[in-house]
Amino acid sequence: MVTRRWFDDRAPRTIRMNYANRARLLNLRWGFAIGVALLVALSFLFWPLAIVLVFALVFGPKLRAQLRVVSTNWLDGFDQAA
Repeated sequence: MVTRRWFDDRAPRTIRMNYANRARLLNLRWGFAIGVALLVALSFLFWPLAIVLVFALVFGPKLRAQLRVVSTNWLDGFDQAA
């Protein structure tokens, strides 16, 4: 897996994937899909707040930087290719 700059501060880097890492990513995909479904459902209930949240994520450089740091630290938990 090769990372990209928009979600990894140390990109581009190659991460070796083993079976444990693949299982971890599979669980993450299910969690992401459930999270997106919940966000869509909540956006119908609280639509003005959903618009503000989208703008905060898109135009908030501090929040994007914090999310990138969190994802970089999470990716550091995987085995690195030598």
